[in-house]
Amino acid sequence: MEAGNLNNDLLEDPIVFSVAKALKIANNKAKEVGFNPNELLISIMQEDDSWIIEYGPKNKSALGGTLVIKVNRTTGKIEDIERGQ
Repeated sequence: MEAGNLNNDLLEDPIVFSVAKALKIANNKAKEVGFNPNELLISIMQEDDSWIIEYGPKNKSALGGTLVIKVNRTTGKIEDIERGQ
């Protein structure tokens, strides 16, 4: 893949677009509840019709809670939010 075609390829890939949309929605919610996504480790998983985005400390031995946000892949609506210790 050439660098010049990268943006077009990304926009044409439905999975990339879906993940990016869900991540943007989840990042906004994370900021709203006091988490800074730029300072956290982010994991993305697929479950049925949802993306599950988990935020946690980059250093596993560091103190701090986790945040898990479930975003519907079709509607883009947040289905669930869980805060861990």
